[in-house]
Amino acid sequence: MRLRFVAELTRPGPWMFASFWALESLARSIVAPVIPVVAYDLLGGSDLRMTFMFVIVGVVSIASAFAIPFVVHRLKPVRTYQLGALLVAIAPLIMAISTFTTVFGGLFLRVFAANCLAVGLSLFIMAYIRKRDMGRSEPIRVLMASVPWAIGPTLGLWLYQNMGLAVPFLTSAFVALALIAYLVFVRIDETPILKAAPKDPVTNPLTYVPRFLRQPRSAAGLPFLIFGRENWWWMIYLYLPVYAERNGMEVKVWGIDLPAGGLALSFCSGIQLAAPLWGRLMARIGMRRHMIGGLVITGSDHPSGRHHLRRPLDRDGPGAALGGVADQPGGSGQHTVPARRPKPGAHRDVDGLWHVPRHGRAGRSHGLHA
Repeated sequence: MRLRFVAELTRPGPWMFASFWALESLARSIVAPVIPVVAYDLLGGSDLRMTFMFVIVGVVSIASAFAIPFVVHRLKPVRTYQLGALLVAIAPLIMAISTFTTVFGGLFLRVFAANCLAVGLSLFIMAYIRKRDMGRSEPIRVLMASVPWAIGPTLGLWLYQNMGLAVPFLTSAFVALALIAYLVFVRIDETPILKAAPKDPVTNPLTYVPRFLRQPRSAAGLPFLIFGRENWWWMIYLYLPVYAERNGMEVKVWGIDLPAGGLALSFCSGIQLAAPLWGRLMARIGMRRHMIGGLVITGSDHPSGRHHLRRPLDRDGPGAALGGVADQPGGSGQHTVPARRPKPGAHRDVDGLWHVPRHGRAGRSHGLHA
């Protein structure tokens, strides 16, 4: 049985591609919550500047996505995927230098790498996995991606708090190098991929826009659905770790102080492990009702979250909203408390948030570190 599983990992198929996805997800998830915290410090603690910076990154992400077909046409799918893995390794090494230029440049590389990896993996799946086997392949891929995203954010912020700024970036680069080594070892044959490709490939995705617009339901619903989902994930991964870090919020789990922001992100991502249950629910009530229900629950929950997060350091108030992560099953029932006492000279703003005077280079001075 063990030898059979090893064989599954070394030949193109569901488990190999899911392993690619798992290593890529772990490399990206470790630094995902650390990057906003570092950017927030480098930009002088300005929420507006950080938001503007990531808006620019989002625009570049869209632009780079349009360039991927040209890259695939020139490099072929396997080398495109290898390029993405290489950039995932290089980006955190650059960002570990911790200057505005290196963090900004590393973000561009990271975005382009994510697009290369997503397109390359999709081409692998379409070439090697038959349509009738997709029902077995996709749950494996979702599972293998959910576990790293449920571990990586907490691990990354914990390393940042306890080991220093460079450690999570170096750890991410090491995982990406493991993915590169895996790719070199298995040596995927491109022949099935090239056979499945059209003889005259289209390198400009804009040519598909008129065809998309001629489909009323897709043109009316998909843009809003995708925009809403991506906007929610960006909001969670950008502002939640910064908010928790600058207020020194931690959760004690089994005697270990873990970053509340990382735990909240891990919990949000770990919910994907319940995908099989959602699949059964969707089979009973239908896809449309299932998606509408999810959007209604998410939209109605956020106004209450804004109220609860007004004064996070008040023990007697509802400010332990992020600490609700620890009250989930298996969370040991601990609650969130201020992890560190404010430094001398710190002051609260009108929202009850602590601000610490900055001296010298921005870095670990952003939070309430003792």
